[in-house]
Amino acid sequence: MRLKMSQEALAAKSGYERAFISLIELGKTNPSLRSIFDICASVDMKPSVFLRQVEQLSGFALPDKIR
Repeated sequence: MRLKMSQEALAAKSGYERAFISLIELGKTNPSLRSIFDICASVDMKPSVFLRQVEQLSGFALPDKIR
């Protein structure tokens, strides 16, 4: 998913440091649910939509007995 927004712009809109945004983007830290919600709100995206896109991109699937 591409927002075409710089890390600096996303950091400014979401209230987080650019370094934190960078670490998330690089996969070097896992954002908390609160930070996911904050970042989604800053780009007018529902967290459920964001998480669905992450699921699709990662190929995540639940084991058959949980579905």
